[in-house]
Amino acid sequence: MFKNITFIALFLIPVFIFAACNTKKSNILQENDVAFDTLYLSQQIFLDDNPSKSSCSIEIRLVYPVASKKLNIDTLANLWTSCIFGQSNTEISLQQAAKSYIDTYFQRYRQDAKDYRENRFGKDPLSALTDDSYSASEEDADESQSEFYSYYETLTDTVTFNQNDLISLQVRRVSNKGGRESYETFRNFVIDLKTGNILSEKDIFREEYESPLRRIIINKLLQQNGVNDVSELEQLGYFGIDEIVPNKNFLVDAKGITFVFNKGEYSAYLINAPVIFIPYEEILHLLRENTTVWKLAKI
Repeated sequence: MFKNITFIALFLIPVFIFAACNTKKSNILQENDVAFDTLYLSQQIFLDDNPSKSSCSIEIRLVYPVASKKLNIDTLANLWTSCIFGQSNTEISLQQAAKSYIDTYFQRYRQDAKDYRENRFGKDPLSALTDDSYSASEEDADESQSEFYSYYETLTDTVTFNQNDLISLQVRRVSNKGGRESYETFRNFVIDLKTGNILSEKDIFREEYESPLRRIIINKLLQQNGVNDVSELEQLGYFGIDEIVPNKNFLVDAKGITFVFNKGEYSAYLINAPVIFIPYEEILHLLRENTTVWKLAKI
């Protein structure tokens, strides 16, 4: 039985972002009137409640909205929680969703450790100790192996843009399950404060946008890597570039749209994840007119 006896820290630090004074002008960037707090949680457990054994730890650092004049705060808070923890958590507070996430993370660690021990020793890990044919050296070796691995994870978010009725939110997760390399992923969201929706590519682009946008992305990859054709990209560790498509993982800002392709997505995990920035002037003909993003692009 693993006991969850550990340290939890929670700090709420108000951060305020106010609207620009001159709201009559439509051709300038204007800050959204949204107030934010920060949430910090840190927790750790040890196998068999023994600090000398392997551990599982998690750290969550989040910025989240607590007041908004442009969108009902409950709506915005639910959107925020769904971006970070998934749609199933929209009816609970961010703090509750974070605590549930931590509990689930620890439950999975306990189950992984249990499965590991059962696979190594059979159904009863202690049976090896009563087996006369089991040597002392084997016992010592298996004792060290039975401790399983240490896990850790960090979950953070960043507001990368917060103007003209749009908020770009990036959620970063770094996890390690005992290996040499940590696994890092980025999930990106754009919230439209006018509509109360998380924008999709179809909300931003005209119909049949994928083919011309694919060509732009490929050309950007070629330029970034200083090569002339896709075969040279493949030699660098990329794959499937001819079939690359916009991956719905994007951010917007005052200058353009950024697509983020995580490690292992069209590229070997050992190379840097492709991050493709496309200025508005290169895709203005693909944007849906009179949308919030289109208006931002026209400023």
